Amino acid sequence: MSGMTSVFKMEIASIVGARPNFIKLAPVSRELRKEFDEVII
Repeated sequence: MSGMTSVFKMEIASIVGARPNFIKLAPVSRELRKEFDEVII
């Protein structure tokens, strides 16, 4: 398979609790999503 490259995109799970945590996560999440697939739990 010369000339073929595999690209794997890292997935990140952000686990947050109540509303204040979502507010704190927002700027971090915005930056993470530029490079990674993020799931908020």
